[in-house]
Amino acid sequence: MIVEEILAIADQAYPDGKIQEAFEAQHGSLDELMVGATLAVFIARELKETFDEEASATDQIECALHNIETAMKEIDAVRAALEKAWLDLPDEAPDEACPFRRSE
Repeated sequence: MIVEEILAIADQAYPDGKIQEAFEAQHGSLDELMVGATLAVFIARELKETFDEEASATDQIECALHNIETAMKEIDAVRAALEKAWLDLPDEAPDEACPFRRSE
Protein backbone atom coordinates (compact mmCIF):
# COMPACT_ATOMS: atom_id res chain seq x y z
CA MET A 1 0.00 0.00 0.00
CA ILE A 2 1.21 3.52 -0.72
CA VAL A 3 0.40 6.76 1.07
CA GLU A 4 -1.76 7.94 -1.83
CA GLU A 5 -4.04 4.92 -1.31
CA ILE A 6 -4.60 5.80 2.36
CA LEU A 7 -5.22 9.42 1.42
CA ALA A 8 -7.72 8.28 -1.24
CA ILE A 9 -9.66 6.35 1.41
CA ALA A 10 -9.85 9.46 3.61
CA ASP A 11 -10.60 11.68 0.63
CA GLN A 12 -13.66 9.60 -0.30
CA ALA A 13 -15.16 10.34 3.12
CA TYR A 14 -14.23 14.02 3.31
CA PRO A 15 -16.52 16.68 1.79
CA ASP A 16 -15.39 18.14 -1.52
CA GLY A 17 -12.33 15.89 -1.90
CA LYS A 18 -10.14 18.35 -0.05
CA ILE A 19 -7.77 15.80 1.51
CA GLN A 20 -6.26 14.75 -1.80
CA GLU A 21 -6.12 18.40 -2.83
CA ALA A 22 -4.33 19.25 0.43
CA PHE A 23 -1.82 16.45 -0.10
CA GLU A 24 -1.10 17.63 -3.64
CA ALA A 25 -0.80 21.25 -2.47
CA GLN A 26 1.86 20.29 0.08
CA HIS A 27 4.31 20.02 -2.78
CA GLY A 28 3.59 23.64 -3.72
CA SER A 29 1.83 26.44 -1.87
CA LEU A 30 -0.89 25.77 0.68
CA ASP A 31 -1.92 29.44 0.87
CA GLU A 32 -4.96 29.17 -1.38
CA LEU A 33 -6.11 25.85 0.03
CA MET A 34 -5.73 26.88 3.67
CA VAL A 35 -8.78 29.16 3.57
CA GLY A 36 -11.62 26.97 4.79
CA ALA A 37 -9.73 23.70 4.42
CA THR A 38 -7.37 23.61 7.39
CA LEU A 39 -8.92 20.38 8.68
CA ALA A 40 -8.28 18.67 5.33
CA VAL A 41 -4.69 19.93 5.42
CA PHE A 42 -4.29 18.60 8.96
CA ILE A 43 -5.66 15.16 8.01
CA ALA A 44 -3.49 14.94 4.89
CA ARG A 45 -0.39 15.89 6.85
CA GLU A 46 -1.20 13.51 9.70
CA LEU A 47 -1.69 10.58 7.34
CA LYS A 48 1.38 11.42 5.27
CA GLU A 49 3.74 12.07 8.20
CA THR A 50 2.81 8.85 10.03
CA PHE A 51 2.88 6.62 6.94
CA ASP A 52 5.46 3.82 6.99
CA GLU A 53 6.05 2.40 3.51
CA GLU A 54 7.82 -0.63 5.00
CA ALA A 55 4.75 -1.66 7.05
CA SER A 56 2.11 -4.11 5.90
CA ALA A 57 -1.19 -2.76 4.56
CA THR A 58 -2.89 -3.88 7.78
CA ASP A 59 -0.36 -2.03 9.94
CA GLN A 60 -0.59 1.07 7.75
CA ILE A 61 -4.38 1.23 8.06
CA GLU A 62 -4.24 0.49 11.80
CA CYS A 63 -1.66 3.25 12.31
CA ALA A 64 -3.69 5.74 10.27
CA LEU A 65 -6.84 4.82 12.18
CA HIS A 66 -5.07 5.16 15.53
CA ASN A 67 -3.66 8.58 14.62
CA ILE A 68 -7.02 9.90 13.42
CA GLU A 69 -8.75 8.53 16.55
CA THR A 70 -6.15 10.25 18.74
CA ALA A 71 -6.70 13.53 16.89
CA MET A 72 -10.46 13.13 17.31
CA LYS A 73 -10.05 12.70 21.07
CA GLU A 74 -7.88 15.80 21.27
CA ILE A 75 -10.29 17.85 19.15
CA ASP A 76 -13.23 16.60 21.23
CA ALA A 77 -11.46 17.67 24.44
CA VAL A 78 -11.05 21.18 23.00
CA ARG A 79 -14.70 21.16 21.85
CA ALA A 80 -15.83 20.12 25.35
CA ALA A 81 -13.81 22.90 26.98
CA LEU A 82 -15.24 25.48 24.57
CA GLU A 83 -18.76 24.17 25.12
CA LYS A 84 -18.34 24.41 28.90
CA ALA A 85 -17.07 27.98 28.62
CA TRP A 86 -19.95 28.81 26.28
CA LEU A 87 -22.57 27.31 28.59
CA ASP A 88 -21.10 29.22 31.55
CA LEU A 89 -21.65 32.55 29.77
CA PRO A 90 -24.82 34.52 30.33
CA ASP A 91 -27.33 33.91 27.55
CA GLU A 92 -27.07 36.67 24.94
CA ALA A 93 -28.51 37.25 21.52
CA PRO A 94 -26.21 35.87 18.85
CA ASP A 95 -24.23 38.40 16.89
CA GLU A 96 -23.82 38.40 13.13
CA ALA A 97 -20.27 36.99 13.20
CA CYS A 98 -21.41 33.67 14.69
CA PRO A 99 -25.22 33.38 14.65
CA PHE A 100 -25.47 30.13 16.62
CA ARG A 101 -27.71 30.01 19.61
CA ARG A 102 -27.67 27.64 22.54
CA SER A 103 -30.70 25.40 22.67
CA GLU A 104 -32.39 25.37 26.04
